[in-house]
Amino acid sequence: MIFSGVLERFKKKSAITVMAQMGMARALDAKWIDTLFEQHSDSQYTRELMFSTTVDLMSLVSLGLSPSVHAAAKNMGEQLTVAVQSVYNNSTA
Repeated sequence: MIFSGVLERFKKKSAITVMAQMGMARALDAKWIDTLFEQHSDSQYTRELMFSTTVDLMSLVSLGLSPSVHAAAKNMGEQLTVAVQSVYNNSTA
């Protein structure tokens, strides 16, 4: 999960950070997010781009770790199994 890199630098100085990391890891577990999406989506569906991947991309941008969705997608490398254009096509549906 992307948050492990963010919180790693704080782990040594604050025990509460470790607890927060565990909570975030549980709350943002990719399998759980994708299952939740499948259960509650009405007209949306999954082909190749998983909803959890979209959550990861948006988290990178919202935390200021990436300047844009495009930059975040390019930096994901092989973790992103679709073309960057697919991210944009999926968000407009």
